[in-house]
Amino acid sequence: MNWARIWDLVYNPQNNADKIVPAQDYNDADWTTVEMPRVLKDFGIGSYDGMVWLRKKIILPESLHRKDLMINLGHPEQNYSLYFNGEAICRNIWNANATHSFTIPARLVQPGENTIAVRLAMLWGGGGLNPPAEDLYITDGASKISLAGKWMYKKTWSLHFPKYSTTSTARLCFSMQ
Repeated sequence: MNWARIWDLVYNPQNNADKIVPAQDYNDADWTTVEMPRVLKDFGIGSYDGMVWLRKKIILPESLHRKDLMINLGHPEQNYSLYFNGEAICRNIWNANATHSFTIPARLVQPGENTIAVRLAMLWGGGGLNPPAEDLYITDGASKISLAGKWMYKKTWSLHFPKYSTTSTARLCFSMQ
C-alpha cells in the first residue's frame, strides 16, 4: 500500500461507514467494551495501526431536550471525526483544534437515548481519548454529564505503513511494500 492510499483511508471513511456506524440504530452488540478515557494502545489489542470506531449510548434527561449542548472530548490523540445521533459534528486532523469542545445542535438532542460515535486513527502506537476523566463530558452550561466509563470499540481498517529506516547519512528512507 502506498502513502497516498494510506492517508486516503485515514481521512476518508470507506463504504459509507460514516453514514452507517454512527447511526443510532447501528448494531454494535458484537463490539468490545472499554473503559474511557484511555489511549488505544492500553486497550489490550496489541500492535495495531489503523482506524477504530468508538461508540457510547447516553441517556439525556428531558430538561436537555431542544437545547444546544457542548461536548468535550478532553484530550484525544491524532485524527478523529465526531458524530452525534448519526450526524457529523467535527473532523479534527492531527490535533488541529486547540480545544476539543464542540456544539451539538439542539435539533439533534433527543430525550432518552442518544449515540456518540468517534472514528479515530490509531497510528504508531498512539490514538485514543486521554485522561483525565473529568475532561470527557457533555453539558448545557448548567449541568454536566460525564462521558467517562463504558464505551464500545471496533477496529476497522488495518493500515500497513511502508517500512522506514535511517542510513548512515541519517536520511529517512521508505521502502514501499
